[in-house]
Amino acid sequence: AGMRLFGSGRWKSAGMALAGFGLIFAGVSALESGMASLAEDISLAELPSAGFSARAATLLAGLLLTLVMQSSSAAVAASMAALQGGTINFEQAAGIVIGAAIGTTVTAALAATGATTQAKRTALAFVVFNLCTGLIALAALPVFLKLLPGTLPMLGLDTGPEALAAFHTLFIALGVAVFLPFVGPFARLIERILPERGPALTRHLDKLLLQAPGVATEASSKALRETARETFQTIRSMLSNDGASSDFEEQSARLAAALRRIEEFVSGIPATHGSHSLASQLHIIDHLVRLQSKIPPSMAIRALFRDDALRQAMELADRILVAALDGLDGDASKAWSDRVGTLASELAALRKQERVHFFDESAVSGIDPADTLLCIDSIRWLDKVGYHVWRICHHIATPTPRAVPHRAEECHPDE
Repeated sequence: AGMRLFGSGRWKSAGMALAGFGLIFAGVSALESGMASLAEDISLAELPSAGFSARAATLLAGLLLTLVMQSSSAAVAASMAALQGGTINFEQAAGIVIGAAIGTTVTAALAATGATTQAKRTALAFVVFNLCTGLIALAALPVFLKLLPGTLPMLGLDTGPEALAAFHTLFIALGVAVFLPFVGPFARLIERILPERGPALTRHLDKLLLQAPGVATEASSKALRETARETFQTIRSMLSNDGASSDFEEQSARLAAALRRIEEFVSGIPATHGSHSLASQLHIIDHLVRLQSKIPPSMAIRALFRDDALRQAMELADRILVAALDGLDGDASKAWSDRVGTLASELAALRKQERVHFFDESAVSGIDPADTLLCIDSIRWLDKVGYHVWRICHHIATPTPRAVPHRAEECHPDE
């Protein structure tokens, strides 16, 4: 209570965790005493105490207990307390535990209602696993009961809560051992049953994740990486004139919609003490918005992408995008964002140099001033793209703040 009242951050959370941990034992103690007194008023003699009918009846009881309490752990604790109090025998308690394992699938199914496809897949996998594990446990229970008398003395256990806990652990471990070799095919089966729907870039953004800020931050970080990757790929296609302007306009609209969804999700993440990753994500969103506003460039600028006057700037811009995509795709080099920054600085310096060159060339050669200004606009467009790509990569690579000097040639009027 002192940690909860006077602590902050993780100390406050640790206080709540310790209080909850203590309440578990207080609750189990209350259940045990309640079950002991219940045995005096309610007789289970009329219920089958052995055989398949007993297992079926107690399995149903465990399932109903879990549905009522919405907690398989509470149902298992209740069965342990009932076993300790003498209300039920070991076989009946084992049936309740199996029923609780199956009943908890209903809770998972309810929790996934209205959630994203990823959450529904997780819930379905949990339901299938628990149902199969429950059936395995039900089939293995007679064998366990036969081995019980000879095994428990060797382990120093009696047919009480400890043996029941061992049985519960055993059949869960057995289910894991059965499923583990087939995880890949099982995952693909679940994906076929529940195919992905909705926008691909924001498929990880489930509002339920906002209840866990750390998990929500990871989800938004992944969405931002994927959005940045697709944005960079789109710009690279534009630089090679690979596609019609209408295609890029449609792609730009899709990316903008995804970014709005990410921004809405990030704004709902509660700020946590000492967390800087949210600040980095806001930086990424800001630079992505500015970058996407440049997609597509005007047709006049795109027409100059094949002009020899822009060849060096085009090559640098392409190298920036390739380095950025390599980094987002898992470049082993830890300095990949620094490499993008170096290339962006080279492009900024080239923009300053070429600007003077274009003006001098126009004065000497009599080039149309409108063409000169268009060339300057084109290289400025490339330079701004390179700058925003660098800043996005920097904040993705270093989610915690790191001072990076902004040299004059790396800044732009719209920054």
